[in-house]
Amino acid sequence: YKDMRAHREGFVQIATAVKHYADLNVHIWKTPGSKDAFAKNGKEITEAVANTILTKPDEAWLVVSHKPGPLVKDIQAQVRAFLPGLVNVNVAFLTFGNHMATNDHSDVPNVILAGQLFAPTSHYAALTHASQDRPTADGLVSQAEMEATRRGELADTTLQAIARGSCRKSIGSKAAPMDAYIIATAQSG
Repeated sequence: YKDMRAHREGFVQIATAVKHYADLNVHIWKTPGSKDAFAKNGKEITEAVANTILTKPDEAWLVVSHKPGPLVKDIQAQVRAFLPGLVNVNVAFLTFGNHMATNDHSDVPNVILAGQLFAPTSHYAALTHASQDRPTADGLVSQAEMEATRRGELADTTLQAIARGSCRKSIGSKAAPMDAYIIATAQSG
């Protein structure tokens, strides 16, 4: 939005609603959660996800993960294999891309982001050009501009995924209490 406001005519930003997240506890697992990481260490990562769920076996959980593909096995099946049957009924799964605009899990007090979603560099370059209404013929955006777009997109994806859970609800100006667990390395931003 910053680029659109600065570079595009007619951009009108709507008023911001302030919401306080003091009751959102964010736990960071400083380990890779990319598709490559799941290809190399998927069993260990999914076992760690299951063990986290087992710390509160009677509570509801939502796990947001990568879609199965050439590098990533079926994370849902792998996590469920580590969980006893009675715990399995308390766990729901969404994949990145299907994690947007649903209220189906707004009562879930525990959300795990089993990895982070990244696009190729070309995606961030194109998105930066589009948001700035800047033709590539006029020169390519800088690495710093592209990195700002990447970080903004990562923040949006992360917030959207976390906000599927109970912090989606408001109690006055505060988000409802929730625990979020994020698998991410420091270099992911």
